[in-house]
Parts: sequence; structure tokens; C-alpha cells
Amino acid sequence: MNCLERHNMKKKSNLQRKLRKMKRRASRKWKSTNIKWKKTWRRTKKKILAKRNRPKLIAACATVVFLGALWWYSQTKPSYAPYTTYSNSNLNSTTRKQTPRSSTQKTGMKKRHDSVYYNNSAPKAKNSTTQNYSSAYGN
Repeated sequence: MNCLERHNMKKKSNLQRKLRKMKRRASRKWKSTNIKWKKTWRRTKKKILAKRNRPKLIAACATVVFLGALWWYSQTKPSYAPYTTYSNSNLNSTTRKQTPRSSTQKTGMKKRHDSVYYNNSAPKAKNSTTQNYSSAYGN
């Protein structure tokens, strides 16, 4: 018999001992009718089982709340924002915006929608009214 089996048997015997104790107490308390005893026993058994399952219920609720908060947070924040420099004007108004370090970053990039960007400084194709599109990473 391994450690886990021994632990489970001990738990089971402890629960059975508790139930026997409650049965004794209940039978001493209500000797009048059998029906009354059955009702009481059902109630006490429910209480015992509820007490046993409470930690699981709390853990499940906490997990659901945590996952909901995570989902809400992911909805409010943008997943990624390339070519953007955030500056908080409230903290320090004299700070300069960060200049692009690599040559791959374009200066005139503007966000059109989710993954497509267009470049103001790129030369337009001849006889074309549409703007030149580049990929999200400026290739």
C-alpha cells in the first residue's frame, strides 16, 4: 500500500468516524420519530459534504475570476503596436520622442488597420491612384 492509498483510507475512516458521531448525537437528540431522524440526518450529511467540497469550489471560482480578468485585460490592451513611441506628457513634457534605431523602421508609417501599413514617403507607382502598401514590418 503506497502513501496516497494510506492517506485516502485515513481520510475515509475519519469521515466515517465523524458521520458515526453525528448519527449518535442525532439519535440521542431526536428519538421521537424515525422520519424526523431521517430528515435531520440528510441535512447533517449535506453539511458535511458541503464542507468537504468548499475548497474545490473556492478554487474553481477563483480560477474563473482570474481567467475573466485576463481576458478583459487582453481586450483593453492592443496586442502589439510596431513603430509607435509612447510618451507620457504628464510625467515630463521636455522629453523627446525616441528616434528609430534600425534602418528597417520607416519614418512616415501610419496605421491603416490591423496588419496593413502604408508609407507616406514611398514613391507612388506611375498612373496609379492607389497608395503603396508595405507589410507590417516595413519590407
